[in-house]
Amino acid sequence: MSEKQAKAPWTPETLALLGKMPDSELARRVGCTAQAVSLKRNKLHIPRFISSSHRVHRVHWGETELGLLRNHSDKEVAKMTGRSLTEIAAKRRDTF
Repeated sequence: MSEKQAKAPWTPETLALLGKMPDSELARRVGCTAQAVSLKRNKLHIPRFISSSHRVHRVHWGETELGLLRNHSDKEVAKMTGRSLTEIAAKRRDTF
């Protein structure tokens, strides 16, 4: 097993960094592969990092959009509202 394939040191400090920076950057910092970081982040249901230049901040969810969230998949809601899958998943997690 190469050094890069070694198990990542998942301490409370490194876990707190998941989703706060690109997986490749965190991998470099902790000495593992980006795939290992991605797998851990996904296992913990933490959305991937999106740089501030790519984020769309929409604060208000109207009753109509919440109704769509209750009755449709994330992918369907994204098509109907133009919101990102990450934003929809976060709202679903926070609401239900």
